[in-house]
Amino acid sequence: MAIVDVSQGHYQDSADLQDIARYMVPTPWVTVTNKQWYDDIMGGNPYEFGNGAVVPVPEGGQAGLIQASPNQMHAEMMKDKENQLIMLGARLITDVGGQAETESTTRIKYSSENSVLDNLASNASEAIEKCLYWCAEYEGVQGDIKFELNREFWDTKLSPQDISAQILLLDRGVKAMSDVRGTLRKSGEIEQSRTDEEIDGEAEVSGSGL
Repeated sequence: MAIVDVSQGHYQDSADLQDIARYMVPTPWVTVTNKQWYDDIMGGNPYEFGNGAVVPVPEGGQAGLIQASPNQMHAEMMKDKENQLIMLGARLITDVGGQAETESTTRIKYSSENSVLDNLASNASEAIEKCLYWCAEYEGVQGDIKFELNREFWDTKLSPQDISAQILLLDRGVKAMSDVRGTLRKSGEIEQSRTDEEIDGEAEVSGSGL
């Protein structure tokens, strides 16, 4: 798949960049034209470098630092691959132009990219579930196997306006109580473990209808 190939190249560029940074560290150097001066002044001891260290050199001697010149090739290659990944649909939400967008607007704008990601998650879920089935079959384990990746790519928490709309649909008879509660469970407003019977019992005591 194209996304996998580009991601692999992006990882390789990052590894190459880290390798260059590791081996091309700044290295100090000193030239001494007179060995007798070195023996007399330095006493045959090695030079010391760092904070507070003095690097003496005789007339005609030199001291310097070997370091790699800035090279942005790998960094630019990584940026190019990141743009390729966005074009291939790896983006979930990208802020374009620095302007704030509502969630509904962003959902519509990137619906095609999200559909690609949803297909990827679905295919991966089926593949992993199949592998788990083979592992269970090899071990002689019986029973149903179910595996599914999280495909909620957006924040599902409802706004106060959304909740009010759900109640209005319930009052108008457009939605049933179970539909409204299912929506609230999905958004996290109602705990998944709470049953309708438990909610009805507490609502009867408190006098609430929802």
